[in-house]
Amino acid sequence: MQERRLAAIMFTDIVGYTTLMGEDEDKAFQILRKNRNIHRPLIKKYRGKWLKEMGDGILASFYSSSDAVLCASEIQKVSNREGIPLRIGIHEGEVVFEGGDVLGDGVNVASRLEEHAQEGCINISGAVYRDIKNKPGINAEFIEEKNLKNVDEPIKVYKVKYEGVISEDVVNTIYGQSVRRRKYLPYYFITGLVIVIGVFMIWYNLPKKQAEELEKSIAVLPLDYLSEDQSKQYLADGVMDAITGHLSKIEGLRVTPRTSVEQYRETTKTASVIGEELDVSYLIEGSFLMINNQVRLTIQLVIAKEEDHVLYKEYDKEWSEIFVVQSEVAQAIAKEVAVIITPEVKERIESIPTENLEAYNLYLQGRHFWILEGRDNYDKSIEYYKRALEIDQNFALAYSGMATTYTSYAWDGYLPWGNVMPQLKEAAMKALEIDNTLGEAHAELAFARLLFDWDWAGSEKEFKHALELNPNDARTHNRYAWLLTTVGRLDEAIEEDKRAHELDPLSSVIWVELGRRYYFARDYDKAIEEYQKVLELFPDSWYAHSELALALSQKGLYNEAIEEFLKTDFDPTYYWLFGYIYGVAGKREKALELLNYYLEQIQKGFMWPTTIAFIYIGLGDEERAFEWLEKSYEQRGPWLIHLKVDPMFDSLRSDPRFQDLLERMNFPD
Repeated sequence: MQERRLAAIMFTDIVGYTTLMGEDEDKAFQILRKNRNIHRPLIKKYRGKWLKEMGDGILASFYSSSDAVLCASEIQKVSNREGIPLRIGIHEGEVVFEGGDVLGDGVNVASRLEEHAQEGCINISGAVYRDIKNKPGINAEFIEEKNLKNVDEPIKVYKVKYEGVISEDVVNTIYGQSVRRRKYLPYYFITGLVIVIGVFMIWYNLPKKQAEELEKSIAVLPLDYLSEDQSKQYLADGVMDAITGHLSKIEGLRVTPRTSVEQYRETTKTASVIGEELDVSYLIEGSFLMINNQVRLTIQLVIAKEEDHVLYKEYDKEWSEIFVVQSEVAQAIAKEVAVIITPEVKERIESIPTENLEAYNLYLQGRHFWILEGRDNYDKSIEYYKRALEIDQNFALAYSGMATTYTSYAWDGYLPWGNVMPQLKEAAMKALEIDNTLGEAHAELAFARLLFDWDWAGSEKEFKHALELNPNDARTHNRYAWLLTTVGRLDEAIEEDKRAHELDPLSSVIWVELGRRYYFARDYDKAIEEYQKVLELFPDSWYAHSELALALSQKGLYNEAIEEFLKTDFDPTYYWLFGYIYGVAGKREKALELLNYYLEQIQKGFMWPTTIAFIYIGLGDEERAFEWLEKSYEQRGPWLIHLKVDPMFDSLRSDPRFQDLLERMNFPD
């Protein structure tokens, strides 16, 4: 989504930083950290927005030129005191925010002005000068009119004059108020005691429902990747996933999964906006830099609503110590947000998945390609997992990752379920033989027992175990809802998918799945309402469009259903259900067209016999429908698990053959 507006853009840069990195790396990083700590509170003070960090440069935007200049002046004052040689450029112009990036005239000119500024100075453009020339406390002198690179018109350049004295409020902003705290410490102690007693009394008298609403919530944002070797981005993502995974194991802490946070990679949104969109109290942000085998990891915990940084941790470690670092980060954050880590969870967080770093790197690459999705990426994912296991045969995470990728192969239609299931179950069970505490492996095994074995009790046992081990796994809550749906426990299924949606609010798939629970419960209006909410945020969601069409067809709104269907990018491979919709709508020719396509796909070993049965049901041909349901039964067609609850089967329910099929599948009463 593109947003275009007028803004004052400030670009700052540390003079000679590259040279310093070559001479004294530790000192360079110390200056970089100090530079960040100076910029963040002052940008916030002047209502600015931290846009992004580019090496040793920082880009920020402001609503007014005067705020930008005042902020730059304060930054230079503190930087001079701390011995950080800065150059700053400021320009006001049109800026485009798009896909986490910032583009436009304002950015380009600001960066060029910074390049031509002297050490310790602030250069501004004529556009900025026009806005600030009559502002009290701000003075600037004209330097020259200059042709800047990639700028069409000459730019008038001014140098801002500022006093070198740091005011008390700036000292408090940057350095805190420790002196004042010591002076009034007795009063703070008494006040604090009163507050503690008051909070305790409020907590003690809170109704249970209110107490539940106080659940801690957190999201780990993608780490800023600062290394020059872009091919190693997966290492930073692996650290992010590991911290998320550790926190997800802690009961009482709601953790947003990567599905929802991924869109905030390089975002320009503020912490308060992200917190509101994800419905979380805390955010974790940070950066990752790796030079040779030395890692520099910075982690900051932010109270989202207040945009207040309450914890800052920096680690300079060898990559071989990354498991210890990830564990320490998770435990430090848990302590800060006041959640309790049980001894069992602490042991799991501190466990080391493999002693071989090469195997771990291969595992991270396997996970990276799985997240990218697609047949070729899944092939690469399996390849990397197998290579990891060649090095370490007892690497449980690699087996678990293979099981997850095999599920994706089949679910995305790249391989028949019958071909995939044996490999999926073997990988999941091997992972659990090595480490029975892997929630992901229990969840994959549960899904296999649901879809292919029709082992309702065994599947539920695995799902429950998976959620005990990882109560924050939205994917597992969603799949457990599948099981509860198939056995007719629809109220419970709705609650599970509500929990999945709460954990992963920006996953369009999980949100559509919540709508499907209402659809199976025959509450079509509620299902339609949920699908429409999804489409407000994700207008291109084919899943939402197709399920909305199906719900409309069950209400007899066939024209509206077909109209909704045509809003999608039509691909018969995915939209077999529209053969059913065309059939019940009386569009026999269209239904037969899709039927013939799917008969061809069945011959190739793809698709499920149940899809053919659905089209025959829509056409009113019950004999053929039962013929294909029997084939689906023989081949363990996964869609058959909805036999007990799917409204598309309603026209067959009174037939004794249907009841016989239900009994053979051993559905619980």
